Amino acid sequence: MVRIAAEVAGLEFTSEELEIMVSGLNKNLKLYEEIRNIHLDNSVPPLLYFNPVIPGTKIERVVGSITLSKIPKLSPPTNIEAHYMEFPGVPKTLSQRRDIKRTLSH
Repeated sequence: MVRIAAEVAGLEFTSEELEIMVSGLNKNLKLYEEIRNIHLDNSVPPLLYFNPVIPGTKIERVVGSITLSKIPKLSPPTNIEAHYMEFPGVPKTLSQRRDIKRTLSH
């Protein structure tokens, strides 16, 4: 299934790379199954507050004001295609994408 997904995405992997991916996916599957097997009673409320600070950590609180910088006036780029990221197997220009769409629709 991983090989087929890679083909659909236009990617190629060696058999060794596919085995590594399958191994990782199987490990994740086991972890998800373990999580699903944890019983949570309906009386357990959902998490509504998250604080990443470790209990007991002292945070310096400074009273004062902040100064915001002025937002510069922005204009749209003149060549939008120059701003697309390049990915292997993905058409690089809008015209190539249009050609592919035309090919797929016929």
